Amino acid sequence: MGYESRVYVITPYNFGQDKERKPAEIIARFNLSCCGNLSEVFTEVCPYLIYNEDGDDEEQPYVEEDKYGSRLTMAPAKEVLESIKKDKEAMEYRRTRDFYEFLKSAINHYDEVYVVHYGY
Repeated sequence: MGYESRVYVITPYNFGQDKERKPAEIIARFNLSCCGNLSEVFTEVCPYLIYNEDGDDEEQPYVEEDKYGSRLTMAPAKEVLESIKKDKEAMEYRRTRDFYEFLKSAINHYDEVYVVHYGY
């Protein structure tokens, strides 16, 4: 079984600050399937609260870990774009290419854009 990757494109909210972690808005979610070398760019532990879209779990309203029990990791969108651009195989893969084009556009519309990696 391969390691599947989902990425959340997020932007932090400028209000409702939690003591330890800030809430973030999910702009988009992409299932990249196997993303190869792209996963190496996600090195920073995600300090943002990502709303759990997968169900109504009142006890766990935010995603804290991926399906493997690992903390969510993230990278600035510009770093993710550069990583994809350098990877010829990623640029040829339809899911990654669509994600790349969306990310290029999102950077122009938001002050801060991050990509959070979620393994499943």
